[in-house]
Amino acid sequence: MEMLRELIATLIFIVGVTLVVSLIGAFDWGDLIAAIGCFMAAYFIWPSKRHGYREQDNRFLDMLEIIIELPIDILVWIVRFVIRIFRSNDGGINIDL
Repeated sequence: MEMLRELIATLIFIVGVTLVVSLIGAFDWGDLIAAIGCFMAAYFIWPSKRHGYREQDNRFLDMLEIIIELPIDILVWIVRFVIRIFRSNDGGINIDL
C-alpha cells in the first residue's frame, strides 16, 4: 500500500510540474490552480517519513520526499512570514520590517 501511495503521489507531482512548466508559454489561472492542487494532493498522499508513515530507509525515496514536500513547505513558510509581518502584540496591524 505504501508503494502505491508513493507512485500515485509521484505521478500527481509530475503532473503539477508539467502544469507549472506550461505556464511559461501562456499564463492561465486554471493551470496555476490545478498545479497548486496537484502539489497539495501529492503532499497529502505521500507517506512521509517525517510524520512517521514510512519506516524504511531509502535514499532515493528520502530525496523524492524532500522534492515533493518542498513546494508546500515553501508556501507555508511564505504564509508564516507574511503573518509575522502583519501581526502585532496589541491586536492591531503592525508592519515591522
